[in-house]
Amino acid sequence: MLQVSSNARFVPATFTFPSSATSFVDQITGQCSNSTPVVCIDPFEFGGACDPGRNDFFVPDNLIIGKGQIIDKDGNYFKQDVDIHFVVLELPQEIMFNHAVINVFQKLVVDSGDGFTSAGYPAARFADCTTVQLDALVKNQIRFGVSIQSIFPNQDGTDQDGYGIIVDNIIGVNMDQSTGLMTLTMNDISNSALYNELRTKIMISIYLKKVGWNNTPLVIPSNQVAGLFASGVT
Repeated sequence: MLQVSSNARFVPATFTFPSSATSFVDQITGQCSNSTPVVCIDPFEFGGACDPGRNDFFVPDNLIIGKGQIIDKDGNYFKQDVDIHFVVLELPQEIMFNHAVINVFQKLVVDSGDGFTSAGYPAARFADCTTVQLDALVKNQIRFGVSIQSIFPNQDGTDQDGYGIIVDNIIGVNMDQSTGLMTLTMNDISNSALYNELRTKIMISIYLKKVGWNNTPLVIPSNQVAGLFASGVT
């Protein structure tokens, strides 16, 4: 009986391909190109144009970098597969939100087919400048973060005894990571037309990673929080 077990050690190697890698980043500005440039070529022009192809380099194990950085051929820093998209909502004074729901994924993130969301805003882009597609949530490519950026309460009001100061203003927000739905309950807020800082604002942070995230969002309910503290909570 003869048993053979092979565990070869891989070595660095290069692979050639006839087509070049597509770059979505403008080589001058370093920003995402809004559209693919159209290049007209005269087929009868002497010499013509040809695709030089590309060489891919395979690193079998760790890539150790000393004092340098990963850069593009033009010397600019190479963009990694992580990008962040910030959206700030300035809430109007005239509207009272009572368990209102907004589909952040559909209206502010995903490409509806023309580079814009269903609400008409520019679609969010990954680090390679491609827009977010409908299957991004299924592929685990999106994470949402919500925070209250500023609160400007409206204290000018009346009650059954006449004029009084409002002291029971409410603000609450919840973000569903699996669907991209944000729920909002809020009343008695104010909005200054003159000063930007005197406006109630909610900031939505969208974290984009095309290869997907390893960690999943963890929500700890209120009845379990007390057990996490070192000392007793009363």
